[in-house]
Amino acid sequence: MILIGRRCSPNSDRVMLMRAAGRKCWLRSTEAPEMHKMYVDSNLKLGDGVDLMCSLKRGSAPVHFSWYHNGREIRPEDKLGDVVSLQGKSILVVREITRDHIGNYTCSVRNPAGSDSYTVKLYVDVKPIWTQEPTDASASTGSNVVIHCNAFGYPVPRVEWSKERDDRDFELVRMGDRFNMAPNGSLQIRSVKAEDAGHYRCDVSNGLGSGLSKIISLAISTQSRKLTLITVSGSETSVYLSDLLPGTSYGGYLLSENRVGMSAPSASLHFTTSEEAPTAPPLDIRVVGLGSTHVKIEWKVPPKEHQNGKIQGYYVGHRVYDSPMLPYTYQTVTGAGATQAVLRTLRPSTRYSAIVQTFNSAGPSPSSHQLDFTTLEEEYVLDYRERGGYWRSVYFPSHTHTLSLDSLSRMTPYEVVLSAYNMYGRGDPSDPVLFETTGEQPLQQRTGEGPKYLLSARVIGPVIASLLIIFTSIVVAWIFYKKITSPEKDPPIIYQSATLPKRMWPEQEYATIARTTIRRRMEEAYDVPWDMEDVIEHPPKVVEDCYTLLKKKVPGELQRVPAGHFLLDGPSSSMPDEPPVEEPEK
Repeated sequence: MILIGRRCSPNSDRVMLMRAAGRKCWLRSTEAPEMHKMYVDSNLKLGDGVDLMCSLKRGSAPVHFSWYHNGREIRPEDKLGDVVSLQGKSILVVREITRDHIGNYTCSVRNPAGSDSYTVKLYVDVKPIWTQEPTDASASTGSNVVIHCNAFGYPVPRVEWSKERDDRDFELVRMGDRFNMAPNGSLQIRSVKAEDAGHYRCDVSNGLGSGLSKIISLAISTQSRKLTLITVSGSETSVYLSDLLPGTSYGGYLLSENRVGMSAPSASLHFTTSEEAPTAPPLDIRVVGLGSTHVKIEWKVPPKEHQNGKIQGYYVGHRVYDSPMLPYTYQTVTGAGATQAVLRTLRPSTRYSAIVQTFNSAGPSPSSHQLDFTTLEEEYVLDYRERGGYWRSVYFPSHTHTLSLDSLSRMTPYEVVLSAYNMYGRGDPSDPVLFETTGEQPLQQRTGEGPKYLLSARVIGPVIASLLIIFTSIVVAWIFYKKITSPEKDPPIIYQSATLPKRMWPEQEYATIARTTIRRRMEEAYDVPWDMEDVIEHPPKVVEDCYTLLKKKVPGELQRVPAGHFLLDGPSSSMPDEPPVEEPEK
């Protein structure tokens, strides 16, 4: 039988192991392991050898050592080093450092009582070396291209891309819309354009040595234009060209041919076809920046093959929703590059329909699909903040024309903006208004001519009258209640006291009886009233008292008897049922 108990005391990391065999038992204490710190040389280079030693500082044997590289347990097939085990030690022998050896090494030791571990970082200074050197590349317009520039080094090298300018100088490539650099340093170009052609340079450095640099060339090929050949007889002096695009420039030349051969081409001929109305409306129409009386309409230009000439502008029409009998109200936006328009003087909280058309010199395009929207209700939000601080918002209805901002810091610059909003969001904010608070204390508000803490007379009067009415009602109700619940004459309550004799007293036993009439309700009676009159005269020393319970007497049967002394003939324990009474005085 084996019994194991962990942590025999709060400050102990030992395991008590008790082994019993027959009539004999042994008790052994197992201590959790603790390691010495590990150290590694910081001036190592590629190709050097190094030994990582993990040694036990304290702890009970047997112990088991494990090695990890970047969190993964080292196995023989990893070829990261040889593990040598000694008494209380474990050594990882690295015969030749390569770039695969760089990283974190962890030694872990454990026994039945616990475990411990320590981690060191093995690194060497490595100048950048190419893993994938840049090479010349080519692409066609509209396609994507990737130019590789991958290098290894420690510390991790930094990669920069530059493009040659017209003056033979190189300028850093700005990463953004179409240009992007991958984590490994490769340059990615999306939707290649003709102007992207040229020389590019990749620079790699990590502070060791002169770094790496390579210049490559990117060639961009454009799509060839379609050449149409038309043949006519020698007697013809004109030709009819069909299937031409409207509003498009063309070029051509003439050749003559006979049995001997073909002549040289004539001078170039250039012409432009007449424009036609666009055959496609604007694309991706949407409403943004909703306000209570205005909205902003945005769109994209129609495809070039449907423009049929040079776009001169756009027509933006709107009308109240579901009103087919009403004509659209149009707003003209000029310029081929215009992509938005603002509709103003709309009615708040009203649903509208809008359309957009493109036009050129030949006329307008078909209408876009009908877009429905609702203007904001007359609700507002005021945003304010300290200069450079966080915005705070205050919402208020449309009928409010003034607003007071409280709890502002003194002598502090602020800015405020006002916006309309509804269930769809906020509208465009107003221009910011700047102001600065003063250092004076805020003025207290006054109501009428009195201080703030006083109420006006027209408020105090009704309050006082209401309180008087309530008080009067309570008093009257109490009086009626007492008359209903109280009898005309409360029955009197008789209480009496008696002093009993002791054996030491004379043969004649005396007792003092006091009888007093009080007017109390029966439910208010109590035993042994504290204010009972003491009329005891004999014997001179009273050592023991006994009181009877209260007795209720009918008023007609009650006779008032003054206190007096009565002789008791019987034994001391006997008392008359009722004390003698005197005839009432007439």
